[in-house]
Amino acid sequence: MECPTVVEVMPVYSEGDGGNQTIIAAITRNFRYPRKAVRAGIKGRILLGFAVNERGEVVNAHIEQGLEPTLDAAALEAVQKLKRFRQPGTQNGKPVKVRYTIPLNLNIQ
Repeated sequence: MECPTVVEVMPVYSEGDGGNQTIIAAITRNFRYPRKAVRAGIKGRILLGFAVNERGEVVNAHIEQGLEPTLDAAALEAVQKLKRFRQPGTQNGKPVKVRYTIPLNLNIQ
């Protein structure tokens, strides 16, 4: 079965209102800018892909569109640190795996 991006009831993240902005905020909070990238002044956007399985766990984290190897690795690590979702997605009343694509905008402050 294909992993959908939209279902009747979307997964609910374990923090805040559980929506997409909360997920992005958690990834951003988990992200640590590598020194090499800071020194080089690298900024831009990474597209992160992952799925939330039927148990609310983040699985299959990957880079859909990368920027630079050390930044890509740090972004993947940030996704892998996401907490378990409070509620998985459901379709026809049954838990289902749901695929996400999330942009991570990087700008050295």
